Amino acid sequence: SEIVTPAVIMNRIFGTAPCLISGSRLMAQNRKGNVNSIFQILPIINMMMRRAGIYTRVSTAMQKDRHSLPAQESLLREYARNNNMTVIEHYQDAGISAKDTNRPALQRLMRDCTQHKLDAVLVLELDRLTRNVKDMLTLSDFFRDHDVEYIEVAGGNTDMSTPENEMFRTIQSSVSQYERKHTGLR
Repeated sequence: SEIVTPAVIMNRIFGTAPCLISGSRLMAQNRKGNVNSIFQILPIINMMMRRAGIYTRVSTAMQKDRHSLPAQESLLREYARNNNMTVIEHYQDAGISAKDTNRPALQRLMRDCTQHKLDAVLVLELDRLTRNVKDMLTLSDFFRDHDVEYIEVAGGNTDMSTPENEMFRTIQSSVSQYERKHTGLR
């Protein structure tokens, strides 16, 4: 399959040959001979090519051995492909509980969000990201503050801007937290 780069997108939209430098401005000439500044084109490219990070996690070695991580990754990559996203990075925490955010891959994902490397974070379900209500609310605010869209591929209701979805997500997170704590009692 073709790798979609800004040059490929420019060529598809504008019929542009490789960019040329005119003075101190990077320019692109389309099929009609019109010259566009690259800065006029970049917002269009950014809208079309959303940069996604995919996050996968399992908490036990048993889950890790059952190919749960590859299954999660496959579903997330398929979603990204079907929704015009380029997977920039796969963040994977294997054999680590979601009781808190002290996980190496999650910390790396958050750092990449602060450095504006991602436009979206894809997870299969909320409990892959966290099983703690406080952390879910903190992560929701964190993604919103950094203009990163959080998408649960199998969970639905990812739009936290509505009171209904925020309530649903909080209830869902409460159930996950309860399950984690109840399992720990056994």
